[in-house]
Amino acid sequence: RIEFYGRSVFLQAGTKGIVPDENFTQSIYVTDDTEENPIFNNTEITFHEENGLWYTEDARWSDRQYRFYAYIRSQGTTPAGTGGGTIEIGEDLTTPGRKSGTHFTVSQPESYPENEDAFADFLLSYPVSANGADKPLVTLDFERTMACVELYMDRTQNNPEVTVTSVRFAEVYKSAVYSLYSHGDGDRNGMKNVWQVTESGRSDYVFTGEKSLADRDAGERFDEQYLVMRFLVPDQDLDEKHILTVTYRASESAGGSVPAENTATFALSEYDINTWAYGHKIRYYITIDTGASMEGVVDQWRNVDYIEGTFLPD
Repeated sequence: RIEFYGRSVFLQAGTKGIVPDENFTQSIYVTDDTEENPIFNNTEITFHEENGLWYTEDARWSDRQYRFYAYIRSQGTTPAGTGGGTIEIGEDLTTPGRKSGTHFTVSQPESYPENEDAFADFLLSYPVSANGADKPLVTLDFERTMACVELYMDRTQNNPEVTVTSVRFAEVYKSAVYSLYSHGDGDRNGMKNVWQVTESGRSDYVFTGEKSLADRDAGERFDEQYLVMRFLVPDQDLDEKHILTVTYRASESAGGSVPAENTATFALSEYDINTWAYGHKIRYYITIDTGASMEGVVDQWRNVDYIEGTFLPD
């Protein structure tokens, strides 16, 4: 039988809506891209926990060449099972009638959800060639298509009590159509998947509630204790409408007078990070001292060295 192994190539993103590395068990949808007698055509292949592989008993090797690729997706859900992000697979632009994952539409939640499972995720593998006579185990390397945006905040000892009361990422593109422009090289010659992305549907992602900030010396820089927001969005360039606004209360002495409420506003397009690029984790870090200062960091969402943009699910 034809068996597939999915290589886990993603850092932890912290949501179950994002395809999880520790439980990488969703079905994959496989296409055989050979011109004659394709054995798979967007065929759902289920995961088998007993050996950690994807396969179907109906698919057997023949003595010929194959070229496989696959996608895996995670639809967003809320606790009620509805209202999360969605992935809709469209027809391939180069092969009408086929839906192999090279053309899709993503719609993330309209507003920032309390449940992080609400975000949708989508991963497409590189194509990989196989000789049926060898009956190999087919290894699929998957690559992310969403960008992950995170906001971390801490305080200095000048402010022993700081509480965040509201965070707003304004005019975020939540929907997009993805069309594959160039498929990555399954022979690992250094090429990655290249997508054409058309964004639509802007929304404000707003955190409301209260979060007490930890001292900057209380842990490592990107500890979860500093995390305020995390969300998945389609690839997008930042413009003058991408504004981050943070409202917080700060006191110069613990248990002292009523803390003053402050507002800090950041025009995200004016920072070095001018794109929320697919396959990358964009981390903003705000420190509350006598005022609020911010810096941005872009991490390539990977844990392998041979190619930028090669990822595996968290």
